[in-house]
Amino acid sequence: MFKPSILAAAVAACSSLPVFAETVLPVQIITASRMSTPIDQALASVDVIDRNTLDAYRGRDLSEILRYVAGMDAVRSGGPGGQTSLFTRGTESNHTLILIDGIRINSATSSQASIQNLTLDDIERIEVVKGPLSSLYGSEALGGVINLITREGRENRSSASVTAGGQGQIAAGYNQSVNRGALHSFVQFSSLNQDGYASIAANPNKRGQKNQGADINASYHGEDFSLQLQLRDNHGETEYISQAWTPGPVDLLQSQTFINRIAALKLSADLGNNQTSSIRISQLTDKLDQNQSTDYAHTLQDTVELQHTAVLAPTDTLIAGVTLTRTDAAYNGIYDLTTRNKAVFLQNTWNDNLWNLRVSGRHEKFDEYGSQNTGSLAIGRMLAAGHSIYASAGTGFKTPDFNERFDTSYGSNNPKLKPEKSKSVEIGSRHRIGNIEVSTAFFRTALDNLISYNKAFVLENIDQAKSEGLELNARWTSADGWFAGAKAGYIHSRNSQTGMDLDRRPRRSLSLNGGFRQENWGVSSAVLAKSHAGDFGGQRLPGYAVVNGSVYLLPSPGLKLMMSLENIGDIDYGSAYYDTGRLYLAAPFTATLSATLSF
Repeated sequence: MFKPSILAAAVAACSSLPVFAETVLPVQIITASRMSTPIDQALASVDVIDRNTLDAYRGRDLSEILRYVAGMDAVRSGGPGGQTSLFTRGTESNHTLILIDGIRINSATSSQASIQNLTLDDIERIEVVKGPLSSLYGSEALGGVINLITREGRENRSSASVTAGGQGQIAAGYNQSVNRGALHSFVQFSSLNQDGYASIAANPNKRGQKNQGADINASYHGEDFSLQLQLRDNHGETEYISQAWTPGPVDLLQSQTFINRIAALKLSADLGNNQTSSIRISQLTDKLDQNQSTDYAHTLQDTVELQHTAVLAPTDTLIAGVTLTRTDAAYNGIYDLTTRNKAVFLQNTWNDNLWNLRVSGRHEKFDEYGSQNTGSLAIGRMLAAGHSIYASAGTGFKTPDFNERFDTSYGSNNPKLKPEKSKSVEIGSRHRIGNIEVSTAFFRTALDNLISYNKAFVLENIDQAKSEGLELNARWTSADGWFAGAKAGYIHSRNSQTGMDLDRRPRRSLSLNGGFRQENWGVSSAVLAKSHAGDFGGQRLPGYAVVNGSVYLLPSPGLKLMMSLENIGDIDYGSAYYDTGRLYLAAPFTATLSATLSF
């Protein structure tokens, strides 16, 4: 069992730390308050994963990066492209909202986003905000919000890349960035093929994935307006293993095709008098179709969102918005339904660079559940140059998904389910001393109306849970290129009625990284450790520690070579059980080589 020492915990903090490379935080973030805000003034625990870190993980999925974030656990059931769950601060796997440029991508059938299908070549950075944000974003934002910010055309440049490595991985990509005065565009194409590995203990069959991606982000900037078009597509096929009873358990080799698409058009206007408005029309397509049966899960979601921002005074900013959503969901021929909801939200931020106060609220009306009201209050205080504290309290909710209400396959559905709800408080601090950054966050969340099975194996709002913990991170950088960082977290998530820990939530986590980076070459390594956790049937998931590494070299202008090493010790470990006694195994030792040519 892994137990971080008190010394290790004392040197950790909540700033964004890279996995393989030093992260240079963007000056501004947008997710925590729906407006551009300096990260050191954010009244929440925020991690930012930059492009350098994403490059080091070329060919890997998002969950393999997010598991290094303190307070977050990622569980992948299978090999590449396997169904993936995120547990943010001990909340449920469908309590984290995933956005791409502010557009929600959680499906209506399961309330989870298919993050295992997202390629990251077009992503500039990822903003991870922990804590409830339902007052700004609505359902699913109980544990936190993850916003993937896409790349824009900031220069006239093209690049091509090729990647090859273990597990039969072959990947290629091409992107072109254009900046011609008022016209900006970024176009990207990618292809990823992986043979995979034997991802279930005592089963030698490898299961892999094919994933094709294409993305367009184009914008025109006029004198007092801008128009943006976004098109994003990932489609492919994932192989996996499932279990049937005939009459005993039998492993079946199966596969499924997937389509994940976003189309959006956004108009923003400067109205003068320190006021701006925007309207965005977007459509999400999320499709999953089984190849060995007629089973499927389809979501089509159309959203219109209006946002108005008014700077009332140099210290006072007001944001108001309206969201209209229509959702079509279909599943296995069992249901094919349409729902609608509409929301209004309001936020006021007051900041005089000494005190920082934010109040937000959201009223949302659903066809099925009536009205849901959420709110949050946060306050911060600058203590001295480089030192600040903040405190916040907020509520969140998650509506029942379509499967919980209408999937009659096992007779456990319940059309009368109500939304799950949460109440959270958080206290945090940030400190900068020279080239050392340290921050802390303590949180407590109470979850109510949790959906669970009753004694008749029918879903009901019968469970309650509590989650509390501490996140501590630190970062050090030197002027000559050296860097080091640490992240530690302690989270205790338990069922309020039984006192039992919730499954698949390790209490303790620790990640360490360090290295040296210059313009033409760099080397770094990272260690990730998680303590044991429980799983279904009272099974125990052993703790683990893995070591990764990366090195890059620019032998000539425009050419970048990189080698990444994953699970250097070739440790057998997993974060979930497939069945009694057999783990879903994480990837074994894998070496990956990539070359990128920019011109």
